[in-house]
Amino acid sequence: VKTYHRTIQSAIDAAEETGTVTLLKNISLNDDADGTATIPAEKTIEFELNEKTLTVSAVNTIVNKGNLTINGNGTIKGEITGESTTDYVVSNSGGNLTINSGVTITSTKGGLFNNGTVNLEGGVIESTSTENYAISNGGTLIANSGTIKSTYSGIYNNNGDFKLNGATIDVAHMGIRNLGTGTIALNSGEIIMKRTYQPKKRQKSKVHGFRKR
Repeated sequence: VKTYHRTIQSAIDAAEETGTVTLLKNISLNDDADGTATIPAEKTIEFELNEKTLTVSAVNTIVNKGNLTINGNGTIKGEITGESTTDYVVSNSGGNLTINSGVTITSTKGGLFNNGTVNLEGGVIESTSTENYAISNGGTLIANSGTIKSTYSGIYNNNGDFKLNGATIDVAHMGIRNLGTGTIALNSGEIIMKRTYQPKKRQKSKVHGFRKR
């Protein structure tokens, strides 16, 4: 039985332990409660984009604490403003997340934050920022297929476990930055670094009230 809901969160809340949430049209949401959704730890949800686009301005639009699979030849588009370099559209907060072929997660800030387990089975995760990573990983990230893109850098691996098993990292500056106790396994795939990144120019400070003699 199909049930229609006004928000993504209400559809998730109405699902039992296992359920499917499907976008029925292109949606644009402002930075408010209607623009975010959390999958609780006890639920398994399939989010079907259904060839539609979800455009949002909220940080952590989708927070997964349970089991989430994103399908469906569609786009989650984050139009996030501000100076922060740690804002992401999708946050996998201790959960299990699978992203399948056809899915695009693109953001003016970061695309994905992970401290759980992510399996990238296809699709695109992209940051169009010149200061944000496409993915911040503090958990387990397994990139079996798909593309990780950024006009800055690809993956910020902060004490995480990253395995490149066939995906492509396509960036302007740095493919992977590994910190702390993070581990990286480059088994198969491709890392493309175009070196087209241009850092912001810092303004020279001016000192007033002195004259050189």
